[in-house]
Amino acid sequence: MKKTAFVILAFLCVPLLAASGCADGQMSDADLEKMVRKVIERNAAIDTAAFDLTMEAQVDVEGDEDVDEMTISASGTGVMDSASQAMHMTMDMVTTVPGEGEIDVPVEYFLVDGWMYMSIEIPDEGQQWMKIQMPEGMWEQQSQVQQQIDLLRDAEEVSYLGSEEVGGVPCHVVKIVPDMDSLREMMAQVQGQITGFEGLDMSTVDFSEMIKSMSMTQYVAEDSYLFMKTEQHIVMEITPDRLGMPEGEFERITEDVSTTMVFRDYGKPVTIQLPQAALAAAPMG
Repeated sequence: MKKTAFVILAFLCVPLLAASGCADGQMSDADLEKMVRKVIERNAAIDTAAFDLTMEAQVDVEGDEDVDEMTISASGTGVMDSASQAMHMTMDMVTTVPGEGEIDVPVEYFLVDGWMYMSIEIPDEGQQWMKIQMPEGMWEQQSQVQQQIDLLRDAEEVSYLGSEEVGGVPCHVVKIVPDMDSLREMMAQVQGQITGFEGLDMSTVDFSEMIKSMSMTQYVAEDSYLFMKTEQHIVMEITPDRLGMPEGEFERITEDVSTTMVFRDYGKPVTIQLPQAALAAAPMG
C-alpha cells in the first residue's frame, strides 16, 4: 500500500478538454505582448468560474529487481470564487495495475475561509479528511485561473501557434515555457498539505525539483481573452532521497502525466458548502 500511496500522492500534486492539433499562424512580437497583457487583465477581473479536468498518467515504479507499471486516469469538475477565495473540486482517480485490477480513489477538495480540506477514500481504510490552514497569499496558488495567469505572466517563452475553436469559440493558441522559479513557488502549496497521510511527512518536500520536463498550451477566446482550455504535459522522477526516505520501498518512480482543463461558466453564481465530516477534521501541518 505504501508504494501505491507514493504514486497517488505524487499524482495529486501535479499542478492543477480537448481539441486536436493547432492551425499554423503568425503574430508579431508586439501583438503577442499586447495579447498577453489583455489575457492577464481580463482573467484577473474574473470572480467566478467552473472547470472540468482530465488527467492521464503512465507510472513506472522501479524496485530492486523489477519495474511495476501502472496507469492512472482521473476526471473531475470544480468551481471557484475569487471574491470569497473559495474553491470546490471533486475528482475520481482509477489506478490500474496489470494483474491486480483497478483501484478507485475518489478525492474531494475544498478551500474555504483560509483552510484547505481534502478527502481521499483509501481502499480498505475508508474516507479520510484532512484540514490544513493556508498561509496568507495562498489563494493565488490555489485558484485554477490565477495559476494560468501566473504561468503566462512569468513564462520564460511564449509562442503563438495559431487559432482554433474550443467548444465553438474561436481561440488564440499559445505555447508557453514555464519559469521554473514561479513553478516552484506554485508547487510549494504541496508542502504540508499531505503531512500525516499514510504516516508520511511531506512538509519539506519540493516536488518542483522532481520535474524532468514540462510543456503547456493555452487556448484563449479571441473576443473575451478568457482562458477556454489548457493542456499540460509533465514528466516527474521521484526518488527516496528526495522524499527524505530510506532506500528499500522503491528506487525510482517515473510519472508521465497529461492534463487537460476546460474553463466555463465565467461570472455565474457558485455555492460552496462544506460537509460536516470536513468540519470535524482535525487540523494538520
